[in-house]
Amino acid sequence: MNNTQFVNNPSDTDKPPKDSMNSKQLVEFIINTCEDMKADEIKVYDFTQKYYETDYMICCSGLSTTHANSISDKVEFLLKKQNQYPLSIEGRNEQLWILIDYGNVVLHIMETNRRDELDIDTLLEERVTQLRSKQDYSTVYEIPEKNEE
Repeated sequence: MNNTQFVNNPSDTDKPPKDSMNSKQLVEFIINTCEDMKADEIKVYDFTQKYYETDYMICCSGLSTTHANSISDKVEFLLKKQNQYPLSIEGRNEQLWILIDYGNVVLHIMETNRRDELDIDTLLEERVTQLRSKQDYSTVYEIPEKNEE
């Protein structure tokens, strides 16, 4: 097997806390937590060089809805201990596709069959080029520059 509803007070978002993680640290922390929780098919998509609302998107799978929910609970719990609070969490009740938005990093956790149905990786990979690999399971992608003629 491969292994990566709190809303901030608007005044809190004006400036990050002193111990705030940067995007790369947040990605690494989330990947490590997902690995520890035995998440499957962890992939990271890099948007840092583009004009998007987020720097990185992480996608991973849980073997069941319970597993997907456990992954999201663990990520949220451990990041709160690091003073990193999500801007929003979507899909927790349905548990087929849980989205945790940390602003500069967005985590998508899907039950494996749902991820296969939606084929989100193909959608993203059609728009990106592979940047580098991390071990056998985690690939980082970046969106290619548009050709301007």
